[in-house]
Amino acid sequence: MSRNPFPTTQMQNLWKEAIENEAQSRLAAFKRLKGKPRTISNQAEVYRKRQELNKSALIKIAPPDVEEPRHHVKNADHVSKQRAYAFYDSVDEPKLLESEKSTMRPVSPLVRATLYHGYSKLGEGRKNYLRERYSKNPEDKFIFPLTASWEYGWRLADVMKEGDLHRPKFAQYEIMKNTFYRRNGVRVTQGF
Repeated sequence: MSRNPFPTTQMQNLWKEAIENEAQSRLAAFKRLKGKPRTISNQAEVYRKRQELNKSALIKIAPPDVEEPRHHVKNADHVSKQRAYAFYDSVDEPKLLESEKSTMRPVSPLVRATLYHGYSKLGEGRKNYLRERYSKNPEDKFIFPLTASWEYGWRLADVMKEGDLHRPKFAQYEIMKNTFYRRNGVRVTQGF
């Protein structure tokens, strides 16, 4: 069923009312939230914590600023290099949790074990490991979406109904069509 290219006055008024209601609800939300602090996403919090950890680790590792008189250029360079190497060897690497080191969740031991069994040419080993990793959803592999394009599909399975997951016979998945677009034009509900 296609849209009517010549909308009636009733349809135009309905559309106009829907737009006005949306504008009013936006203004009401703005007034309600005015002056309150905005929420920070989890991703920003993780980034901030990681920056603080890196900053504190760099402060611990930084060599002390010591000026020594340089009598002989060759000797002074050699001595300062030796002291710097000795300092860096004596400093312990900061202990970070596995989740703070990488953005990916750790691999389960069973999947990791497949990596070392067999050869890729035989469909085992690395090939089997990558197949197992590929079969998982990004939400299960990563802690948070790494790129902006991932946010469109992030946790989509939580929103989708199980009946919507069937694949059409002659087409691709219609997730955007079923969740975003309205089938018969403007659809107004009670909450609008």
